[in-house]
Amino acid sequence: MFRRTMRINYLFIFLIVLLLPLNVRAKRPDVLISFIEAKPMVTDWTGNRIFAVKARVQNLERDGKVTIILQALDGEGFEIGTVTLSGYLEFGEEKELSGSGYVFGS
Repeated sequence: MFRRTMRINYLFIFLIVLLLPLNVRAKRPDVLISFIEAKPMVTDWTGNRIFAVKARVQNLERDGKVTIILQALDGEGFEIGTVTLSGYLEFGEEKELSGSGYVFGS
């Protein structure tokens, strides 16, 4: 039993060391999101809600299309909806992106 636990621990440490370089990219974000606001719009007959969402986004990387995906989570941390916001931003430009999406359940 002790040997198996050690093997699992070594495997876990190996995976962390192996995946560590992949996390370096996350420390330097391509975009900066400074403000997110959501507003409920309509509730349909099944209890699903349509929300309007806007976010203040700044492009830190290069010119081009910026896409961010926002997740709606319930009180237990489960995803109940997503909203994709996108737009064209020059390098350093800050812009408000908006969109809408469903949040499932009431």
